[in-house]
Amino acid sequence: MKLFRILSALVLISACTTFEDIDGGLDAFRGKPIDDLISIIGFPDGERSVAGKRLVVWSSSQNVTTVTPVTTYSSGTANAYGYGGYGYGSYSGTSTTYVPQTVNYNCTVMVEIDRNNRILGHDFEGNIGGCEKYAAALRPYLQEPQS
Repeated sequence: MKLFRILSALVLISACTTFEDIDGGLDAFRGKPIDDLISIIGFPDGERSVAGKRLVVWSSSQNVTTVTPVTTYSSGTANAYGYGGYGYGSYSGTSTTYVPQTVNYNCTVMVEIDRNNRILGHDFEGNIGGCEKYAAALRPYLQEPQS
């Protein structure tokens, strides 16, 4: 149980880091040409026009199936009666089954650009599994905090 708590805390911490890395990394490209960002995270999946704004969009979605072991514990007592008398005893045991679970890893990064193809702002949504590849590419570009 202690190991589960530690692993859960690490996942939560890394999720925050991943999203902070994307946000901070994209902030570092504000005012720069969109081609600079494309050279870092790859070609976008498309471009949209929404409410008079130009958005460049990167999307990823992938289903991943993992197998999770589920252990069932059982115990009890047994009584037996017969012609020669009776007997009783206790028993215990475990059985483990492996349950497949499918998870969707997804992420969408949207960058607003002006008519000169310079980055004005950004937004993103998704989960840690889908966004980690963008976070990893942007980590080296995080801006140092200003003092």
